[in-house]
Amino acid sequence: MAGRRTLARRASPRRDSGAAAVEGALVTAFVLVPLLLGVLSYGFYFWQAQKVQTMDLEIPQNSLSGIYCSADQLLNRVYGLLGPNVGAIANNLSVPSSAVSLVGSIVESLPGIGVVVRLSLDVDVLDGLLGDLPLVGNVVKELTVRLQDVKIDTSVSC
Repeated sequence: MAGRRTLARRASPRRDSGAAAVEGALVTAFVLVPLLLGVLSYGFYFWQAQKVQTMDLEIPQNSLSGIYCSADQLLNRVYGLLGPNVGAIANNLSVPSSAVSLVGSIVESLPGIGVVVRLSLDVDVLDGLLGDLPLVGNVVKELTVRLQDVKIDTSVSC
């Protein structure tokens, strides 16, 4: 009987020897890896946000002057002029061009002065990187510009 107890005591430490490795693997897989991915994605987000905020959207005002029959016609003209810049912005940010969108709206029309246009550049910086994780979203840069010598006259036929 004394021999059996000795065997039982010796077998017990051998069965528990892998428990620390399994616990370490679980902690690493379920705690440390998501934490590391979160830190990396937020760091990438803020790096891209800084790059987007320093970008300058130039609207060539000389090519926009004139009379437009609707706000949509003016915005389509602005999109046509800035459309090639969206691809360049995507290249500068190393994101696909589908991740960059440009949205504009007419803020007000000032008689005899021009039209105030607000542009919003929306960049989905995590489109290709960790896009399945519910982390941060888009970077948005807004720009308000007064276009001189531009008039919206709804009485003019298009």
